[in-house]
Amino acid sequence: MSVAIELAPSAVEVPSSHLHRFTVDEYHRMAAEGILKAEDRVELLEGVLVKKMTHNPPHEYVILKLDDLLSEVLPKGWRRKSQSPITLDSSEPEPDLCIFRGDLQAFRNRHPIPSEIGLVIEVADTSVARDRNVKTRIYGRAGIVAYWLINLPARRVEVFSEPSPAPEGPGYLRSESFSESDKVLLVLDGAVIATFAVADLLP
Repeated sequence: MSVAIELAPSAVEVPSSHLHRFTVDEYHRMAAEGILKAEDRVELLEGVLVKKMTHNPPHEYVILKLDDLLSEVLPKGWRRKSQSPITLDSSEPEPDLCIFRGDLQAFRNRHPIPSEIGLVIEVADTSVARDRNVKTRIYGRAGIVAYWLINLPARRVEVFSEPSPAPEGPGYLRSESFSESDKVLLVLDGAVIATFAVADLLP
């Protein structure tokens, strides 16, 4: 059985007046010029460089498990990638998994954009609050049609859909939480592609 999720108001913890916000282009230039390096382990969230969380074995296990499951069900034309950037207006997050489509050649010089993305997935252990609030707001306002948060401490899958661009809104108009005894539907282009038992998505 699914239950509604109440989203708390959220923001980056530091007062906005104390922050310098980078554009996506500036972020790309910092990487190209070597100011930012791979070992810095940051992502751009609403113009702010945010340190990525360290991944423990259960987190990594779930990503690998999801990748295996998705490899068996994705329709032709859809691709998947893990822990790799997607480009939004003011953010360049690196979701744990992303399902997107498009000619492979299109991604030689850029990352997927919202219109090409069918689903993003975050696996959260210590980052549940950030992933539920900040990431939900970012993904929803960007127009990404669906977002799954796999909440490891609660052993639930939280599903967000019906994105809303409203600047003061929560990002998604619909949210549901599924327990270990439930099943979740993978929907792409309005069609159900697969049904997964929540228990199969957890460590």
